[in-house]
Amino acid sequence: MSADGDIYITGHFLGVSDFDPGPAVAPLTSGECFDAFIAKYSAAGAYQWAVDIGAETECAEAVGMGIALDQHDNVFVTGYYFDFDVPVDFDGGSAVVTADYVSEEDAFVVRYDNEGRFGWALGLGGFAGGMGLRIAANAEGLAHVLAFGCGRVSMGMTGAVLDFPTGCRLFVSTYDQAGFVATSVAQQNETPAAHSLSAVYPNPFSQRAQFMLTLGRAAFVSVGLYDTMGREVRRVHDGYLAGETAHYFEVDGASVPSGVYLLRVEGAGHLTTQRLVITH
Repeated sequence: MSADGDIYITGHFLGVSDFDPGPAVAPLTSGECFDAFIAKYSAAGAYQWAVDIGAETECAEAVGMGIALDQHDNVFVTGYYFDFDVPVDFDGGSAVVTADYVSEEDAFVVRYDNEGRFGWALGLGGFAGGMGLRIAANAEGLAHVLAFGCGRVSMGMTGAVLDFPTGCRLFVSTYDQAGFVATSVAQQNETPAAHSLSAVYPNPFSQRAQFMLTLGRAAFVSVGLYDTMGREVRRVHDGYLAGETAHYFEVDGASVPSGVYLLRVEGAGHLTTQRLVITH
């Protein structure tokens, strides 16, 4: 929310969505998969503008996770995308502007002014992808991004990198108004001792989703996707995993019918389930 009470939101949508809550219509249309959006409303809830992030017609799934404003109401957004070899357009207008992709599953940071005009976009990620989680902006106009990445993670256009040789870690990266890296700081504890299953993102999803599993010790682990009748519909993993590190997995929902499913992870003396929703 701005100092004047204007409201800015981000998220994702599928198909045709009307972003004007009044009698007028302000539609955005996604590609074949989820697109991210940024929308602005007045303090009274009146529609101002909305921007679409995604592919024009094909599948390039994008999800907005965090949004922040600087002192001039410039808008910073972070999230993540699966490009499926299709460029993700961040411009929101007639031009096609893509980020400097690292892998096909990356975090992104994008800047717009308070009228929704595109400024710049960056892709952040490593060999096994990345995900932007939260973002904040300070009085000096610097944007601070909380994200995670795996392996050697690029921070954007300056060539700055962080190295996580044994798994995935959280990090905070700070950007100035031009999109250049000011600082990057990584989480120090990269090898949690406890068995832990991260939230699956995105959820709901239509094509692919991802999650991280950490083990306190090496163990045989089975990961499967089950329907509400308890029938296995997809085997995600069967085998030994190293302890004291993070393991990165992907759930492929492209050929699975729409519905509610359970992700079941069993191993190292733990049984964990998580509810997933697949939509096509």
